[in-house]
Amino acid sequence: MKRATLFAVLAALCSLANSACSSSSSKLAVTITGAPTTAVVGSQVNVTAVVTHDHAMTGVEWSCTPAPACGQGSFDPLTSLSGEAAVFTAPPGIPSGGQVTITATSVTDPSVSANATITITNAAVATNNFAFYASGEESSQIPYSIAGVVSIATDGSGTVISGEEDYNDGNGLTAPQPLGYVITGGALAIDSSTGLGTLTLNLATNVAYEFPGVMGVETFAVAFSNANHAIITQFDGTATSSGSLDLQTSTATPFGSYSFVAIGAGTSGEPVADGGVFAVDGSGNLTGVVDVNDGGTAAIGTPIPAGAAQLTPADSLGRGFVTGTTGIATAVNYYVVGPEVIRIINVDTTDTGVGSAYGQGATPNFSNGSIGTSVFSIGGSLSEYAGAGQFTTDAGDAKPRSGSRIREGVPVTNNFTGVGDLNELDIYELSAAPFTGTYSINNAGYGSASVDDTFGDVAALGIYAIDPNLNIIDPNSSTSTGGALLAEMDDTLVGIGLLVPQTDTAGGHFQGAYTFGAQGLTDADDDEFDFLGEGSLVDHSFNATGSLSDPLGALTGTAVESSNVTYTATVGGGGRPGRGKMSAFSLASPDFDGPFILDVTTYQANGGLLFWVDIDDDDYFGGYLEQNTLSTSDAVKAAKLESPKH
Repeated sequence: MKRATLFAVLAALCSLANSACSSSSSKLAVTITGAPTTAVVGSQVNVTAVVTHDHAMTGVEWSCTPAPACGQGSFDPLTSLSGEAAVFTAPPGIPSGGQVTITATSVTDPSVSANATITITNAAVATNNFAFYASGEESSQIPYSIAGVVSIATDGSGTVISGEEDYNDGNGLTAPQPLGYVITGGALAIDSSTGLGTLTLNLATNVAYEFPGVMGVETFAVAFSNANHAIITQFDGTATSSGSLDLQTSTATPFGSYSFVAIGAGTSGEPVADGGVFAVDGSGNLTGVVDVNDGGTAAIGTPIPAGAAQLTPADSLGRGFVTGTTGIATAVNYYVVGPEVIRIINVDTTDTGVGSAYGQGATPNFSNGSIGTSVFSIGGSLSEYAGAGQFTTDAGDAKPRSGSRIREGVPVTNNFTGVGDLNELDIYELSAAPFTGTYSINNAGYGSASVDDTFGDVAALGIYAIDPNLNIIDPNSSTSTGGALLAEMDDTLVGIGLLVPQTDTAGGHFQGAYTFGAQGLTDADDDEFDFLGEGSLVDHSFNATGSLSDPLGALTGTAVESSNVTYTATVGGGGRPGRGKMSAFSLASPDFDGPFILDVTTYQANGGLLFWVDIDDDDYFGGYLEQNTLSTSDAVKAAKLESPKH
């Protein structure tokens, strides 16, 4: 064949669009043929893309923007063939701007793609949002953290409409970022007369990711003390934890000054505690100072300089991201509870942690005098200890110099004197141990305390003052307000805690209905157990019911998730005002052998809030009791409950 003739044949073939004589990329095209114009938050819809002139027939890969609202984890499957449907899961919250853009990109030629815009709308039913967080131990003995927001129908059905969460054990099970886990359903079932119940959360199924819970269904035991606040523990056998569920009253991006603490585990499983103060300006820029205790090695007073970190805008469920460098973790997400309360969670894939930030008021102006007579609770499960106590200070109106910084120069210090109970498992079991020390707080609310050597290994604490009008335990309550967050900065102990003003030490005011929770550990393989419940104290008799989460048999000797536990004790004085004893504190249930009798001490902030600690040789727990305003039992009525003084 002549060369000219050959060229003519090839030209003719090319005119028929034969891929052998022109690159496929010049003809390949992608079109999204099936995509809704609107989607309800958390809903799942089918989307389809058609690819033409794709000689490899590899289909498309799906993605979604903006990244803070959605990501590749929004699709199942992530890649689909031409004409094959993929399931798109709408973001659990409405993103900034109200829309997302989904993109189908050719696998054969990534330079070719198609887009579709979807408006995200709220569910048709009225809902209330609740923010939650917890920390604990998985059944594989790995520490984990969880935080999120769940939207629950207000029609009384308890139906979970949508939500989002971040779960992280720093050991392979970290919620895919930036989407996190999408909550697509579930239910809240409670006894309205006691506040006890369960919360189930269904997570969106995607074969690309491993899910926590049982096949992507998480169950939590809950104990409400009022309609806006509950103590929670994971209750599905896969993990156990202690935390809080609180009515969300704002979804606005945080602004102003805050104190914070967080607890978790580092890259080698060592305990890590963080604390400090920070400020966020109107553009989301974050500055502050941070203390970090990583396995007993403390870095004190590290600044977060201007320009180093920023908060992204929160979505309609109050979830956002911290970008840049904070000194806490590489990746941090946040969930807004209210105008001055935030839950924060480390979403690094090799370490974990969760905690809270509390506002410091419109214009922070703290001093040593901001801390007076107080009760406190502190502990850390990875350091295997818990403690509680009470103290007084001689601060008066002493103030550090304006702008002074703790641990720099010679700050103004004051003294404190107190008594406490401390259980460092298999090391110290201290009962009514006296202690003294010094402390200092600057006008930004950032401070430290040095404890003498009579209170076990508790020696150095970071102190971070909060708005005196905030309740650390229950963010929506106007009682038991003020105080500070604590972070252990010792070379031996790593933990976090809190202190609140002690305003009422009268033992007779510890009467009536209470909600309670505790996180504990035993020396049986150092495994964790958690419990919560509702009960009443009438005269000196404490009687309650609740749930025990003990998936590793730490306390009971066998794996137990029991919602049928009775708690009893005889309550008496502890030798001094504010300190009490719960003699023969007993846990019993037909679901396990027992009963188990524990040695428990309480420290009373007022008649509506007490911290408690177990100081047995082989186990410990720490936690709190708070007044339950839901209960209408005859026992409560008989107690003739007197409102505590605040």
